[in-house]
Amino acid sequence: MQKYCAGKDLAIRACQARCMLSFLCMVSAHAAQVQVFLMDNQAEMTWIDLPSLNRLTFDAVRERYGLPPEAITYFLLRHQSAKVIHAGSALFLITFLTVPSVRSLFTPRELKLCVTPTRVVTWCGPPGRGQPALAQLLPGVPSLSARGAGPCLCGLLAGVVASYETIANMVENRRLPNGLREEQQRWDNRTEKFLHFLRGKRVFLGQLVREGKKVFGAAEQQQLLHLAERVDVLARRVWSVACCPNAETSSSARARVSNGGHDT
Repeated sequence: MQKYCAGKDLAIRACQARCMLSFLCMVSAHAAQVQVFLMDNQAEMTWIDLPSLNRLTFDAVRERYGLPPEAITYFLLRHQSAKVIHAGSALFLITFLTVPSVRSLFTPRELKLCVTPTRVVTWCGPPGRGQPALAQLLPGVPSLSARGAGPCLCGLLAGVVASYETIANMVENRRLPNGLREEQQRWDNRTEKFLHFLRGKRVFLGQLVREGKKVFGAAEQQQLLHLAERVDVLARRVWSVACCPNAETSSSARARVSNGGHDT
């Protein structure tokens, strides 16, 4: 009887060991899928782009890179608007980049970022297989010589604002034939939606400037203010085209944007 119990106990322990090994292999596999960009060897600054939205991946990244547990909760939640959230020692951001759409002018893609002094962790939705990595979606990505989380984040947000500029150019270059009233109404509705979207992102960047002092230095705050001004200029361009389509050419509008929003 004792031998039977001992054998059964060994079998249970062996089964537990196999389950634990399987779990660790699964976690390692999820961690291996994460794209890691080493931005600065001296400061050990890394940008980590998550490939999927699941707890195994987040747990693996949190354990490996020392992220606060609150960040996992915010990554898993679904958000409807841009936010700046203090998550323990980190700053958690929810914003949206845009991709062109034939049917609706633009499609917003949710972008979540967890920022610490030495880490920037990103995930870009919507969830699902076959989604392109963030570096493929943004018109530009941060320079690999960026030093610190602040410059890296500013580089990412600059790419996000550049995605808005792509849609603004589409609005300016769109020409509808006269007489198509229903089509014009649909286009006006899409343009108005994009204008409302831009104004919300301007508010988000202003909030980030005020609340991001734990991550940003003076130089990064100036960059964020400049990004906010760029979004302001885009909103004015879109409003000008929507309300006064013949007021100015798209080339003159783009010239103002390249000059920081001022007339040349």
